[in-house]
Amino acid sequence: MQWFVFFVGLSCLCLLATAELKDHVGRAHDDDVIATTLEGVDGHKVDDYHHATVDQEAFLGRARAKEFDEMAPEEAKHELRKLIKVIDTNRDHVVSLRELAEWIEKIDDNYYKKDSKEQFTKTDTNKDGFVTLSEHFASMGLDDFVAPEEEDDRRNKEEEYTSHDTDKFNHADADGDGKLSKEEYPAFLYPEHHDFMADHVTGEFMEHHDLDHDNAISIDEYMGVYREHFTDGEPEWLKEERRNFQEKLDKDGDGKLDKDELTAWIAPDNSKGLFAMEEAEYLMGEADTDKDKQLTEEEILVNYHAFVNSRIVEPLMMRDEL
Repeated sequence: MQWFVFFVGLSCLCLLATAELKDHVGRAHDDDVIATTLEGVDGHKVDDYHHATVDQEAFLGRARAKEFDEMAPEEAKHELRKLIKVIDTNRDHVVSLRELAEWIEKIDDNYYKKDSKEQFTKTDTNKDGFVTLSEHFASMGLDDFVAPEEEDDRRNKEEEYTSHDTDKFNHADADGDGKLSKEEYPAFLYPEHHDFMADHVTGEFMEHHDLDHDNAISIDEYMGVYREHFTDGEPEWLKEERRNFQEKLDKDGDGKLDKDELTAWIAPDNSKGLFAMEEAEYLMGEADTDKDKQLTEEEILVNYHAFVNSRIVEPLMMRDEL
Protein backbone atom coordinates (compact mmCIF):
# COMPACT_ATOMS: atom_id res chain seq x y z
CA MET A 1 0.00 0.00 0.00
CA GLN A 2 2.97 2.33 0.36
CA TRP A 3 2.92 3.77 -3.15
CA PHE A 4 -0.79 4.40 -3.26
CA VAL A 5 -1.06 5.93 0.19
CA PHE A 6 1.74 8.35 -0.43
CA PHE A 7 0.33 9.28 -3.82
CA VAL A 8 -2.94 10.13 -2.11
CA GLY A 9 -1.02 12.18 0.41
CA LEU A 10 0.91 13.92 -2.34
CA SER A 11 -2.27 14.81 -4.19
CA CYS A 12 -3.82 16.20 -1.04
CA LEU A 13 -0.91 18.35 -0.03
CA CYS A 14 -0.41 19.74 -3.50
CA LEU A 15 -4.09 20.67 -3.58
CA LEU A 16 -4.39 22.26 -0.15
CA ALA A 17 -3.93 25.77 -1.49
CA THR A 18 -6.46 25.00 -4.22
CA ALA A 19 -8.97 23.73 -1.68
CA GLU A 20 -8.56 26.84 0.45
CA LEU A 21 -9.05 29.06 -2.58
CA LYS A 22 -12.21 27.19 -3.44
CA ASP A 23 -13.56 28.04 -0.02
CA HIS A 24 -13.25 31.70 -1.00
CA VAL A 25 -14.53 31.49 -4.55
CA GLY A 26 -17.13 28.76 -4.20
CA ARG A 27 -15.94 26.45 -6.94
CA ALA A 28 -17.86 23.18 -7.00
CA HIS A 29 -15.62 21.20 -9.38
CA ASP A 30 -13.41 18.54 -7.77
CA ASP A 31 -14.95 18.94 -4.31
CA ASP A 32 -15.63 15.21 -4.18
CA VAL A 33 -12.13 14.38 -5.36
CA ILE A 34 -10.52 16.69 -2.82
CA ALA A 35 -12.68 15.36 0.00
CA THR A 36 -11.69 11.81 -0.88
CA THR A 37 -8.04 12.82 -1.07
CA LEU A 38 -8.10 14.53 2.30
CA GLU A 39 -9.82 11.50 3.75
CA GLY A 40 -7.08 9.33 2.33
CA VAL A 41 -4.36 11.26 4.16
CA ASP A 42 -6.17 11.29 7.46
CA GLY A 43 -7.69 7.84 7.41
CA HIS A 44 -6.55 5.46 4.74
CA LYS A 45 -3.43 4.23 6.44
CA VAL A 46 -3.77 5.44 9.99
CA ASP A 47 -3.74 2.78 12.71
CA ASP A 48 -5.10 -0.09 10.61
CA TYR A 49 -3.27 0.69 7.34
CA HIS A 50 -6.45 1.09 5.38
CA HIS A 51 -9.68 3.02 5.12
CA ALA A 52 -12.99 1.48 4.18
CA THR A 53 -14.18 4.41 2.06
CA VAL A 54 -11.15 4.15 -0.21
CA ASP A 55 -11.83 0.46 -0.77
CA GLN A 56 -15.52 1.08 -1.32
CA GLU A 57 -14.85 3.61 -4.05
CA ALA A 58 -12.19 1.44 -5.66
CA PHE A 59 -14.45 -1.60 -5.98
CA LEU A 60 -17.81 0.04 -6.55
CA GLY A 61 -17.20 3.42 -8.05
CA ARG A 62 -17.85 6.72 -6.28
CA ALA A 63 -21.53 7.05 -7.10
CA ARG A 64 -22.42 3.39 -6.62
CA ALA A 65 -20.57 3.26 -3.30
CA LYS A 66 -23.04 5.73 -1.81
CA GLU A 67 -25.99 3.69 -3.07
CA PHE A 68 -24.57 0.50 -1.56
CA ASP A 69 -24.21 2.23 1.80
CA GLU A 70 -27.98 2.57 1.86
CA MET A 71 -28.76 -1.05 0.88
CA ALA A 72 -29.82 -3.78 3.26
CA PRO A 73 -27.20 -6.58 3.53
CA GLU A 74 -29.16 -9.08 1.44
CA GLU A 75 -29.79 -6.54 -1.30
CA ALA A 76 -26.09 -5.64 -1.38
CA LYS A 77 -25.13 -9.29 -1.65
CA HIS A 78 -27.64 -9.80 -4.45
CA GLU A 79 -26.05 -6.96 -6.42
CA LEU A 80 -22.56 -8.29 -5.70
CA ARG A 81 -23.48 -11.68 -7.18
CA LYS A 82 -24.26 -9.91 -10.46
CA LEU A 83 -20.97 -8.06 -10.36
CA ILE A 84 -18.89 -11.16 -9.64
CA LYS A 85 -20.06 -12.66 -12.93
CA VAL A 86 -18.83 -9.56 -14.77
CA ILE A 87 -15.44 -9.45 -13.05
CA ASP A 88 -14.87 -13.18 -13.64
CA THR A 89 -13.91 -12.70 -17.29
CA ASN A 90 -12.67 -16.25 -17.91
CA ARG A 91 -15.84 -17.74 -16.38
CA ASP A 92 -14.01 -20.15 -14.07
CA HIS A 93 -16.26 -19.19 -11.13
CA VAL A 94 -13.48 -17.54 -9.13
CA VAL A 95 -12.04 -14.01 -9.22
CA SER A 96 -8.27 -13.90 -9.65
CA LEU A 97 -5.98 -11.09 -8.50
CA ARG A 98 -5.48 -10.08 -12.14
CA GLU A 99 -9.24 -9.93 -12.81
CA LEU A 100 -9.78 -7.87 -9.67
CA ALA A 101 -7.01 -5.41 -10.57
CA GLU A 102 -8.25 -5.07 -14.14
CA TRP A 103 -11.74 -4.30 -12.88
CA ILE A 104 -10.53 -1.67 -10.43
CA GLU A 105 -8.43 -0.02 -13.15
CA LYS A 106 -11.46 -0.01 -15.45
CA ILE A 107 -13.61 1.66 -12.79
CA ASP A 108 -10.98 4.30 -12.14
CA ASP A 109 -10.55 4.93 -15.86
CA ASN A 110 -14.30 5.15 -16.45
CA TYR A 111 -14.72 7.72 -13.69
CA TYR A 112 -11.84 9.85 -14.92
CA LYS A 113 -13.14 9.85 -18.50
CA LYS A 114 -16.71 10.58 -17.44
CA ASP A 115 -15.70 13.41 -15.13
CA SER A 116 -13.34 14.89 -17.73
CA LYS A 117 -16.15 14.97 -20.28
CA GLU A 118 -18.59 16.57 -17.85
CA GLN A 119 -16.13 19.20 -16.68
CA PHE A 120 -15.11 20.02 -20.25
CA THR A 121 -18.74 20.66 -21.19
CA LYS A 122 -19.22 22.93 -18.16
CA THR A 123 -15.99 24.86 -18.66
CA ASP A 124 -16.26 25.38 -22.43
CA THR A 125 -18.71 28.22 -21.97
CA ASN A 126 -18.58 29.54 -25.54
CA LYS A 127 -19.13 26.01 -26.89
CA ASP A 128 -16.35 26.21 -29.48
CA GLY A 129 -14.96 22.77 -28.59
CA PHE A 130 -11.97 24.09 -26.63
CA VAL A 131 -11.19 25.24 -23.10
CA THR A 132 -8.99 28.30 -22.65
CA LEU A 133 -7.23 29.44 -19.49
CA SER A 134 -9.69 32.30 -19.26
CA GLU A 135 -12.62 29.90 -19.31
CA HIS A 136 -10.94 27.71 -16.73
CA PHE A 137 -10.28 30.57 -14.33
CA ALA A 138 -13.80 31.91 -14.88
CA SER A 139 -15.14 28.47 -13.91
CA MET A 140 -13.20 28.85 -10.67
CA GLY A 141 -15.21 31.95 -9.83
CA LEU A 142 -12.12 34.11 -9.50
CA ASP A 143 -14.18 37.20 -10.20
CA ASP A 144 -16.58 36.53 -7.32
CA PHE A 145 -17.00 39.18 -4.65
CA VAL A 146 -14.73 38.81 -1.63
CA ALA A 147 -15.04 40.80 1.59
CA PRO A 148 -12.29 43.46 1.92
CA GLU A 149 -10.77 41.81 4.99
CA GLU A 150 -10.25 38.64 2.98
CA GLU A 151 -8.84 40.30 -0.12
CA ASP A 152 -5.09 39.97 0.65
CA ASP A 153 -5.42 36.34 1.62
CA ARG A 154 -7.47 35.58 -1.45
CA ARG A 155 -5.05 37.43 -3.73
CA ASN A 156 -2.13 35.35 -2.47
CA LYS A 157 -4.04 32.12 -2.98
CA GLU A 158 -5.15 33.21 -6.43
CA GLU A 159 -1.58 33.97 -7.46
CA GLU A 160 -0.40 30.56 -6.27
CA TYR A 161 -3.29 28.79 -7.88
CA THR A 162 -3.16 30.59 -11.22
CA SER A 163 0.58 29.99 -11.47
CA HIS A 164 0.10 26.30 -10.74
CA ASP A 165 -2.76 25.86 -13.20
CA THR A 166 -1.07 27.90 -15.94
CA ASP A 167 1.91 25.56 -15.77
CA LYS A 168 -0.35 22.52 -15.79
CA PHE A 169 -2.36 23.96 -18.69
CA ASN A 170 0.77 24.51 -20.75
CA HIS A 171 1.97 20.96 -20.10
CA ALA A 172 -1.41 19.56 -21.17
CA ASP A 173 -1.56 21.77 -24.29
CA ALA A 174 0.23 19.26 -26.50
CA ASP A 175 -0.04 21.24 -29.74
CA GLY A 176 0.78 24.57 -28.09
CA ASP A 177 -2.18 26.44 -29.53
CA GLY A 178 -3.15 28.05 -26.22
CA LYS A 179 -6.33 26.07 -25.73
CA LEU A 180 -7.26 22.54 -24.72
CA SER A 181 -9.22 20.25 -26.97
CA LYS A 182 -11.46 17.46 -25.68
CA GLU A 183 -8.51 15.12 -26.12
CA GLU A 184 -6.06 17.37 -24.24
CA TYR A 185 -8.31 18.44 -21.39
CA PRO A 186 -8.22 15.15 -19.41
CA ALA A 187 -4.45 15.52 -18.95
CA PHE A 188 -5.06 18.93 -17.40
CA LEU A 189 -7.75 17.66 -15.06
CA TYR A 190 -6.04 14.37 -14.17
CA PRO A 191 -2.28 14.73 -14.83
CA GLU A 192 -1.52 11.57 -12.87
CA HIS A 193 -3.20 9.54 -15.63
CA HIS A 194 -0.77 10.74 -18.29
CA ASP A 195 2.92 9.86 -18.41
CA PHE A 196 3.83 13.03 -20.32
CA MET A 197 2.59 15.09 -17.36
CA ALA A 198 5.17 13.54 -15.02
CA ASP A 199 7.41 16.62 -15.14
CA HIS A 200 4.55 18.79 -13.94
CA VAL A 201 3.59 16.40 -11.14
CA THR A 202 7.21 16.09 -10.01
CA GLY A 203 7.82 19.84 -10.25
CA GLU A 204 4.71 20.62 -8.25
CA PHE A 205 5.78 18.29 -5.48
CA MET A 206 9.32 19.70 -5.47
CA GLU A 207 7.96 23.25 -5.25
CA HIS A 208 5.90 22.44 -2.18
CA HIS A 209 8.33 20.20 -0.28
CA ASP A 210 11.91 21.10 -1.25
CA LEU A 211 12.20 23.48 1.68
CA ASP A 212 15.95 24.09 1.38
CA HIS A 213 15.71 24.63 -2.41
CA ASP A 214 18.50 22.18 -3.28
CA ASN A 215 16.45 20.48 -6.03
CA ALA A 216 16.14 17.30 -4.00
CA ILE A 217 13.91 15.88 -1.27
CA SER A 218 15.73 14.97 1.94
CA ILE A 219 14.44 12.34 4.32
CA ASP A 220 13.33 15.11 6.71
CA GLU A 221 11.38 16.81 3.91
CA TYR A 222 9.93 13.45 2.92
CA MET A 223 8.88 12.58 6.45
CA GLY A 224 7.56 16.08 7.01
CA VAL A 225 4.82 15.42 4.45
CA TYR A 226 3.44 12.83 6.87
CA ARG A 227 4.53 14.12 10.27
CA GLU A 228 2.60 17.38 10.05
CA HIS A 229 -0.59 15.33 10.35
CA PHE A 230 0.49 13.65 13.61
CA THR A 231 1.28 15.33 16.90
CA ASP A 232 1.57 12.29 19.20
CA GLY A 233 4.66 10.67 17.71
CA GLU A 234 5.14 8.40 14.71
CA PRO A 235 2.79 5.44 14.28
CA GLU A 236 4.35 2.20 13.08
CA TRP A 237 3.36 2.76 9.46
CA LEU A 238 5.15 6.09 9.50
CA LYS A 239 8.31 4.38 10.70
CA GLU A 240 7.84 1.99 7.78
CA GLU A 241 7.78 4.96 5.41
CA ARG A 242 11.15 6.05 6.78
CA ARG A 243 12.53 2.60 5.99
CA ASN A 244 10.87 2.77 2.58
CA PHE A 245 12.74 5.99 1.80
CA GLN A 246 16.08 4.56 2.88
CA GLU A 247 15.78 1.09 1.38
CA LYS A 248 13.73 1.58 -1.79
CA LEU A 249 13.33 5.17 -2.93
CA ASP A 250 16.83 6.55 -2.38
CA LYS A 251 18.47 4.50 -5.15
CA ASP A 252 21.94 6.02 -4.84
CA GLY A 253 21.93 6.12 -1.05
CA ASP A 254 22.84 9.80 -0.76
CA GLY A 255 20.02 10.55 1.69
CA LYS A 256 18.00 12.54 -0.85
CA LEU A 257 15.66 11.99 -3.77
CA ASP A 258 16.80 13.74 -6.92
CA LYS A 259 14.42 14.50 -9.78
CA ASP A 260 14.75 11.08 -11.39
CA GLU A 261 14.22 9.26 -8.10
CA LEU A 262 11.30 11.52 -7.30
CA THR A 263 9.67 10.92 -10.67
CA ALA A 264 10.08 7.16 -10.33
CA TRP A 265 8.33 7.40 -6.98
CA ILE A 266 5.44 9.83 -7.45
CA ALA A 267 4.83 9.59 -11.20
CA PRO A 268 5.80 6.05 -12.20
CA ASP A 269 4.85 4.56 -15.54
CA ASN A 270 1.45 2.87 -15.33
CA SER A 271 0.52 4.60 -12.09
CA LYS A 272 -3.09 3.57 -12.65
CA GLY A 273 -2.04 -0.06 -12.84
CA LEU A 274 -0.01 0.25 -9.67
CA PHE A 275 -2.94 1.67 -7.75
CA ALA A 276 -5.30 -0.98 -9.11
CA MET A 277 -2.96 -3.82 -8.21
CA GLU A 278 -2.32 -2.49 -4.70
CA GLU A 279 -6.03 -2.09 -4.05
CA ALA A 280 -6.73 -5.55 -5.48
CA GLU A 281 -4.02 -7.07 -3.27
CA TYR A 282 -5.57 -5.46 -0.21
CA LEU A 283 -9.07 -6.72 -1.03
CA MET A 284 -7.67 -10.16 -1.80
CA GLY A 285 -5.95 -10.20 1.57
CA GLU A 286 -9.17 -9.24 3.32
CA ALA A 287 -11.38 -11.89 1.69
CA ASP A 288 -9.13 -14.76 0.57
CA THR A 289 -9.71 -16.91 3.63
CA ASP A 290 -8.07 -20.05 2.23
CA LYS A 291 -5.09 -18.06 0.87
CA ASP A 292 -5.24 -19.59 -2.62
CA LYS A 293 -4.87 -16.19 -4.35
CA GLN A 294 -8.37 -16.25 -5.79
CA LEU A 295 -11.82 -15.38 -4.51
CA THR A 296 -14.90 -17.53 -4.63
CA GLU A 297 -18.38 -16.07 -4.59
CA GLU A 298 -18.75 -17.33 -1.02
CA GLU A 299 -15.57 -15.55 0.13
CA ILE A 300 -16.71 -12.29 -1.44
CA LEU A 301 -20.19 -12.49 0.05
CA VAL A 302 -18.98 -13.46 3.51
CA ASN A 303 -16.67 -10.44 3.41
CA TYR A 304 -19.09 -8.27 1.49
CA HIS A 305 -18.43 -5.24 3.71
CA ALA A 306 -14.90 -5.02 2.29
CA PHE A 307 -16.29 -4.89 -1.23
CA VAL A 308 -19.25 -2.60 -0.75
CA ASN A 309 -16.67 -0.44 1.00
CA SER A 310 -14.75 -0.29 -2.28
CA ARG A 311 -15.07 1.52 -5.62
CA ILE A 312 -15.65 -1.31 -8.03
CA VAL A 313 -19.45 -1.61 -8.31
CA GLU A 314 -20.26 1.67 -10.02
CA PRO A 315 -21.12 -0.05 -13.32
CA LEU A 316 -24.14 -1.60 -11.60
CA MET A 317 -25.60 1.90 -11.93
CA MET A 318 -24.84 1.81 -15.64
CA ARG A 319 -26.81 -1.22 -16.76
CA ASP A 320 -25.47 -1.08 -20.32
CA GLU A 321 -22.06 -2.15 -19.01
CA LEU A 322 -23.36 -5.42 -17.54
